[in-house]
Amino acid sequence: MKSLETSNYMDVIGANSMLGDATAKAAKKHGWEVAGTVHKEEENRNGIFLRHLDITNYEEVKKVVGLGFKNRKAIFIASAISNPRGATDETMRKINVEGVENFFKAYLDLKISRDYWPKFILFGSVLQYEITKNGAIAEGDQQVKSGNEYVMGKRQLEEIQKTYSKLGFNVTRSIVYRSSGEKQKPGFFVPDTAMKLARMKHLGEPKKLVTWFVENKQDYQYSGKAGEQLFLTASSNPNEVINICSGKSVELSYIVRKLIEASGLKGVTHSVDSEHNSPPQFMDVYGDNSKITKLGSAEEDTIEEMCRKAFGGQEAALLKEIKEAEENEKITA
Repeated sequence: MKSLETSNYMDVIGANSMLGDATAKAAKKHGWEVAGTVHKEEENRNGIFLRHLDITNYEEVKKVVGLGFKNRKAIFIASAISNPRGATDETMRKINVEGVENFFKAYLDLKISRDYWPKFILFGSVLQYEITKNGAIAEGDQQVKSGNEYVMGKRQLEEIQKTYSKLGFNVTRSIVYRSSGEKQKPGFFVPDTAMKLARMKHLGEPKKLVTWFVENKQDYQYSGKAGEQLFLTASSNPNEVINICSGKSVELSYIVRKLIEASGLKGVTHSVDSEHNSPPQFMDVYGDNSKITKLGSAEEDTIEEMCRKAFGGQEAALLKEIKEAEENEKITA
């Protein structure tokens, strides 16, 4: 990678997350230099320069902001605790709200000229909204809901956008609909289902797949396509709100069938947990993707591809876990 002091580039905060990684790859594909930050140390990969950053540490954020600021054209903030399991409310608030706001404060405290303020793209989530109807959901249709600290944190992104837009920052907020791929961690429908199948395949667990209600339709797409769309938001109008979605719906039962096919397993039975077998109020919901498609076309993908990659990611994680357990056994034997 070229020096950040001499080349125009984009910053991806949380470049090792599913959507951060996909956005960074999309930017590289379109010819941009990309710098990324990660919470845990990682080797630089795919031509992306990675730096360690704890976004809750304001002094660390100031150092990153001050590095190569003259050539930074956009900051995508993907860092977030998306799955609240095991995380305290305070931790989620520090990362999902205070950590995001630290970047704006750093530009102000460092007295960086407005000429060098980049475009900010904040990664929001459809999970912060109440679903109020069937069919296409436009950006203006969504009603903010209350919920856990993750949901509340994503709500705060609206206030951050309003506050710093008034100060002159160019802030676009994305509303990411459901996506999955090889890097999505357990705690969500697709990777959880894929992991169950991987355990059947490699640990010999009974081929009895149990999920929650699957006859409703939702908007799903491969995370790689979501990353392409997120990259396109860098060229949106100032201070926009943009859906990141496929613009169509797929029945969850179809995703289950394609995950089973991806696993290569035969004879898997599928049933729905009786405690989670109630249909939702709205059975066919998808995002209106008219805004994002006006910015360009993201590479087309299929649900089949999403399922293959999602299963492959969970299978690889399980095999790694099995190998590590075997190696530990040898050490202690």
